[in-house]
Amino acid sequence: MARKQRETPANASYSAVIYTRVSSEEQEREGVSLAAQLVNCRRYCATQGWGIEAEFQDVLSGMKDHRPKYQELLERVREMRAGGRQVVVVVAWLHRFGRRVLERVRCREELRALGVPLHSVMEGGEVSDLIANILASVAEEEVRQLSDRVSAAFQHIQGNGWFRGGKSAWGYRMRPATKEERASGSPTAVLDVDGVQAPCVCEAFRRAAAGESIHAIGRWAAALPERERGVRVDIPLDERMKKHRGKSLGYAAVRKLLANPTYIARQQFGDDDVFARPIAKWPALIEDETWAAVQERIGRHKKMPAQASRRFLLSGLVWCPSCQARMAGEGAVLRDGSVLYAGRYRCKGNQLGAAHKGPHCTYSANMKTVDAAVMEEAARVMGALGRTQDKRFMAALRREWAALQAPPPAEAGIELRIRQHEAEAAKASDRIKALTLKLADGVLDDVNYKAMVRDIERTRAAAHAEAARLRGTATVKTQKLPPLEVVLERIGGWHEALGKFDIERQREILSELIERVEPIRLTREARRGLPFSHEAKIQWTSQGEALDAVAGAVGVAA
Repeated sequence: MARKQRETPANASYSAVIYTRVSSEEQEREGVSLAAQLVNCRRYCATQGWGIEAEFQDVLSGMKDHRPKYQELLERVREMRAGGRQVVVVVAWLHRFGRRVLERVRCREELRALGVPLHSVMEGGEVSDLIANILASVAEEEVRQLSDRVSAAFQHIQGNGWFRGGKSAWGYRMRPATKEERASGSPTAVLDVDGVQAPCVCEAFRRAAAGESIHAIGRWAAALPERERGVRVDIPLDERMKKHRGKSLGYAAVRKLLANPTYIARQQFGDDDVFARPIAKWPALIEDETWAAVQERIGRHKKMPAQASRRFLLSGLVWCPSCQARMAGEGAVLRDGSVLYAGRYRCKGNQLGAAHKGPHCTYSANMKTVDAAVMEEAARVMGALGRTQDKRFMAALRREWAALQAPPPAEAGIELRIRQHEAEAAKASDRIKALTLKLADGVLDDVNYKAMVRDIERTRAAAHAEAARLRGTATVKTQKLPPLEVVLERIGGWHEALGKFDIERQREILSELIERVEPIRLTREARRGLPFSHEAKIQWTSQGEALDAVAGAVGVAA
């Protein structure tokens, strides 16, 4: 039976506001035409005798409530009703107005409160609330299913080792897949090297591995010719400025570029260890060793921020023991030719705002004292590597290094005991299920059921708790350390060289061994007779901690 539609009363003073939408620029150009929607809406308004007040269109997903033109339409409708004008909203389909049920219902309620009808051309005019809500639910479910299908397709493409799609990274381009590639499960377009841009990417990684800052790399890249930066020079200038301006290559873009595993032929998503991901089916631009070196250098900057003056040894490493904020170096203060204040590290917690736990912290420490204490400890630890020509010493060193990485023997039978407790918990769950069925069938009364279930739940909880405890004892954390030979090669000569390098080089050496330093102010009694006022509380890196432990074990440390 034909559905009877509610009709908006004929009124020559009605003004129509038209809304059209597609989800993407591709739809706009190739499929669901905005022009076709607009023509249908205009003809509908003409048959109803309504003048058209305004037309709005979005190229954005209907699941997004913040669509700019959609929000402008609602604002225009509110203004027109506030001015006493009669308004009607016209769309080609209701799902063009939006696909999210909650927003559709909210908007419909608002329009009803304003006295503004909503007409759908292809669905027969003004639609009842029931039908509108059903159609909204169907539209939202359609989007969810489409999203699931797209995700499954992406996973299939990625699982086969191909680039999953999207904007290609700088240095690459998309090209049509060959018949052989399509036969092996590739998408219609695959990732390939861009011969013009690729050398620039290699140069950017070379600069980063050599220690050049990200800002400096960005400035270098910004000065490259347009084609090298990815600008489409084969299209008109006005369109180029809108959509094909190439890579911005500012700080954030360069930082993201240098961390992109696409350049070593690895997928964007997968195992946390990038190198454990399978090698993909596109050419790598960067060697694994270079990429790893760049990640290590960038990661080091999080702990050791680049320092413009390069004057202070522990900048980036020293932290306030009072409020846990970073401390920054300050040079000596002179007055009338004499030293008023010696160089010091001062807490910067007062620059972190009221939310910081020490917004008024003024903690400071004598720079010379703290630097000397840290250098003394670093020299002591690195002294463990000073006897590499002694075969007996090296044998002991290798034994201790291996011992740090080897887990201790697991408790005998611990895995078996865990499985036994898990089986006990599973049996308890089965017993509860059986008792619940008896309660439902009337075989067991409520009082006895609750009493029995309480006892079984206590047993089950105890089994789970014991299994969890045993798992904790079985989980042994071991240090992940590089091979000893690699450590010796990298820092073997640092003990002698530490006093010869400039501060920037010294900071780089210390960052390999030290995670952070807290200068602890000594009490008056503790510092009596001592030439210094602070001691350094050092938190070692895993490598530094291992060397400290080895130094003690082989008798180098006191």
